[in-house]
Amino acid sequence: FNEGYGSTAYDSSSNQSNGTVTNATWQSREQCISGKCLYFDGTGDYVDATTADWLSSDSLGTISAWIKTSDVSSYPTIFSSADYASSLYYMVLNLEQTTGVIRFIQKNNDTQDTVSGTTNLADNNWHHVVVQSDGSNYLFYVDGNLESTNLDAGSDSGDWFADTPNRDNFDIGIMKWNSTTSYPFNGHIDEVKVYNYVRTQAQIRRDYNAGASGF
Repeated sequence: FNEGYGSTAYDSSSNQSNGTVTNATWQSREQCISGKCLYFDGTGDYVDATTADWLSSDSLGTISAWIKTSDVSSYPTIFSSADYASSLYYMVLNLEQTTGVIRFIQKNNDTQDTVSGTTNLADNNWHHVVVQSDGSNYLFYVDGNLESTNLDAGSDSGDWFADTPNRDNFDIGIMKWNSTTSYPFNGHIDEVKVYNYVRTQAQIRRDYNAGASGF
């Protein structure tokens, strides 16, 4: 999100998975963690990339982002990848509607797996959030610290991109599934990163410290 203008958010990795910015507004440096960022107003703002089975060979990895919000009234989506035509295949990193804790949800035409953290993030402050899978379990980090996890539904399977076929998109700030867009984010998002490996706690702590130094 360092472009600061235009309708394209460029992927800085070799994947070249660029996203199209819809309605979200670019913010100045002093409002962001690193460089520029995007503000999503909770009424249909998002960044979307249409790509079939994105990262389908990755059975483990890490997703991280900086977020700032006080509104969790609609299970706000940070990151998602799903099948737009159905409600059978998806991965979603979002916040729980009543408690404001981080959640990761995965479904592969089976019982939905839902795992959540314990820290309320709906306080209108910047937070660094991380979900990762080692191929067998999910882990959360908030502001560099390992979170306790709760199993809300299904199993703590660690199922990841490789375990979630038939996806045709990935999005930031919204979920595109079941022929609609749902669960919009209301607030700021910055520095969304997806890794094909499990980052160590020391690496995650460095990421947090680097961003927090600008507070």
